[in-house]
Order: sequence, then structure tokens, then C-alpha cells
Amino acid sequence: RADCVWVSGGNTFFLWHHMQQSGMDEMVKAHVRKGALYVGCSAGAIVAGQSIETAFWKGWDDPSVVNADWGDERRIRAMGLAPCCFFPHYEPEWKELVERRRKSLSAAAGSEPRELVCLEDTTAYVMG
Repeated sequence: RADCVWVSGGNTFFLWHHMQQSGMDEMVKAHVRKGALYVGCSAGAIVAGQSIETAFWKGWDDPSVVNADWGDERRIRAMGLAPCCFFPHYEPEWKELVERRRKSLSAAAGSEPRELVCLEDTTAYVMG
């Protein structure tokens, strides 16, 4: 039994691809359902949300590190541990980009756009 699952940062696309390929995404969700605490830092926060779409916004992460069709909504759908999407490392310099992109944040067919939570390096999102 895991009491805590810690997922660190790095390239979001690499992380998410390998979490899906290895089954780690399902393992993490199962542990969280059983009461484990999930702590995600940077890319680890992004994959905990509803979508990894925000990883495209800054251009920091290179999606070509893995051979995947990132245009497929199913590939960018994240674990859904939180009812929102995350934008880590938020600073005032990203305000205009976030405001422009949040309006087009993909949503499931027929639903409202997803909530976006911007996380500064000194903040956390806590549920439960």
C-alpha cells in the first residue's frame, strides 16, 4: 500500500507517454482511490489534471520526444485526479498567454471549458 505518490517534473509529454505505456497512470489512480496522497510537481501536476494541453503553451516541453499523436484528444486526456487543468510555474509574464489560451482549453463535447488553475512555484492545489 502506498501512502503517498510523488511525481516530479520534467518533460510532460515524455512523462505522460511512459505513464500510459507502463500502466503507471492506472496504478496511481488506484492508489489515490484507496486514500494515497498524490503530490505532483510541474509535469507531475499537469498529468494529475483533466488534460496535459497546457504543456503546449509555453513551449518548454518538446512533444516530439516520443512518437505519439498529440492532436488526439484521448492522448492529452490526463488522469483526472483534480476537476481542472494545471498551469505550473505561473508568473505575471504568462498572464496574457494564459488569458488567451484558457478560452480555448479543450473540453469534452457538450460541456463547459475546463477550469484552469495557475500554480506559482510557491503555491499548491489541495483537495479533500
